[in-house]
Amino acid sequence: MKASEILKKEHRVIERLIGLLRKAVKDMEQGKEVNMEVFVRCGSFITAYSDQKHHGKEEQIFFELMEDYGFDKNEAPLKDFLEEHDQARAYTIELRKAAFQMQDDHIKKPEELIAQAHQSFDLLEHHIHKEDENLFPLADSKFSDETQEKLLKQFKEFDDNFPEEPLLKKLDDLEKMV
Repeated sequence: MKASEILKKEHRVIERLIGLLRKAVKDMEQGKEVNMEVFVRCGSFITAYSDQKHHGKEEQIFFELMEDYGFDKNEAPLKDFLEEHDQARAYTIELRKAAFQMQDDHIKKPEELIAQAHQSFDLLEHHIHKEDENLFPLADSKFSDETQEKLLKQFKEFDDNFPEEPLLKKLDDLEKMV
């Protein structure tokens, strides 16, 4: 098994979340009542799963090892992916703020929340596609079998601190809300 396969598997989980966001946004656009807690929890899930678990693994392990193979974090392609991670973090903060505002304010501004959600899932989908189709195959073509084994070991150690099961349970619960 290659380390990139684990990252791709995590992408499929993130795509489940994107599907939830898309459905909630579509319902809002159609004038249906949507529980704002869905967006708040989606933002929390993005932070816990996408950012801390997945991006943490990429930034602290995968990209670090890519540097050993001649890639530079200050140049493309790693620089571009790191910037997109930062942008995703910023979008998530804004998404949660817009959802909290919709929950708390008597003046509702659904267009702000809808715009933030579109920014979030558009960026995530584009980012996932670029990693799956470009970055991971590039890295896999460079990494030796020993490097792959080292990555897998480091991923396992990282995952021991971020167990996936409780996070997937939260995603299952979110799916029931939408």
